[in-house]
Amino acid sequence: MKTLKYFLVICLFIVSSKFYAQETDSILYNKGWLQIDSGNYAKAIANFDKVIAINPKFARAYNARGASKAALAKYTEALIDFNKAIELDSTIYSFYYNKALTLCELEKYADALPNYTKAIVLNPKDTDSYTDRGKTYASLKKYTEAIADFNKAIELDPKHAEAYYNKGLAYYESEKYLDALPYFDKAVELNPKDPDNYNGRGLTKHGLEKYTDALKDYKKSLELNDTNYYVYYNMGLAHIELNLNYDALADFNKAIALSPKDADLYNDRGRANANLKVYSEAIADYNKAIELNDTNYMFYYNKGLVYEDQNFYLDAIEAYTKAISLNRTDADNFGSRGDAEYEINRYTEAIADYTKAIELEPNEAIWYESRGNARYYIGQKVEAVADYRKAVQLDPDDKEAKKYLARTEKELERMYLHNNR
Repeated sequence: MKTLKYFLVICLFIVSSKFYAQETDSILYNKGWLQIDSGNYAKAIANFDKVIAINPKFARAYNARGASKAALAKYTEALIDFNKAIELDSTIYSFYYNKALTLCELEKYADALPNYTKAIVLNPKDTDSYTDRGKTYASLKKYTEAIADFNKAIELDPKHAEAYYNKGLAYYESEKYLDALPYFDKAVELNPKDPDNYNGRGLTKHGLEKYTDALKDYKKSLELNDTNYYVYYNMGLAHIELNLNYDALADFNKAIALSPKDADLYNDRGRANANLKVYSEAIADYNKAIELNDTNYMFYYNKGLVYEDQNFYLDAIEAYTKAISLNRTDADNFGSRGDAEYEINRYTEAIADYTKAIELEPNEAIWYESRGNARYYIGQKVEAVADYRKAVQLDPDDKEAKKYLARTEKELERMYLHNNR
């Protein structure tokens, strides 16, 4: 979610001398709202506690207290208040909207959806309800439904920049980068002071491999807000693509300074160090990434690549084996371990790994070529020829496979002639 917004339906009460309780709870309620407005959420909660003690049927007080608790990230407590507000008055859309926002903060997106829908039923003209329901659909990767909601928000308010931004983001997440770009352009046009709009457009240009243009948008985003570590991270990724690895290191260093507990930052700084052949630094970065998150197989895989580049094949095999234990569906894990095994003449083990890689990616020529090489060296030349032929079939431009195929076919022909003299 881009921002967390809680709608408070405020009632300013006319004070009557006939009803002291009504005068007291309304004054406290309005005072609590003023404290919310000034960011004094703890004091606001204390006021709403008093309001509820005086008038336990005051639905809006529960809603306001829930919003205050949510602002302090006390989401479970906030939900209790929103549920109570809805129990007391089920006709106010903001109660459902606030409950939905809170459920999203708890990453309970499926539970949030019916609450947004109820808010929309009660107030079908509220653009934020459509926008935030759309973001929730997007979190569930239901991009068609998300885009439909963003379209409705735009229909209600053609100048609703956030709806354009999120529509662009839904297309971006769907890898429809050309479709995404005009919506980020529109978001920038409507709200040129929002750094997220430039970052989103930069990500889209990155997806289109327009890395230099992406960097311009990231830099503009940082002009508006230089504390977002993720934009520095995105810049670093773009600089890696442009082979500007020293610039990438500077970007990742800034990102790490802002968010030192994000494992991905160390992983990608490791990639930049590896590209620069500063292997000790790369390994240190991968180790740090693993320390922060030991369940991401890519960290071990990248560490294996660095060991393999240094001809430390046993270390590489250990790293790839760990990657495989975490993810047995990535062909590169098996293929790369096969490469390391091949280099130390473990041809049988290499063949087993290449075979698994082929099972996972049957249309990747390199695995057939590599398995053919391993088979060749243990004397399985007929099987090697079959692998080389498959590699050439899949990639007619694979000169190495063609060379190996011609060599092995010639050797088999000589063997046949020798045996039939």
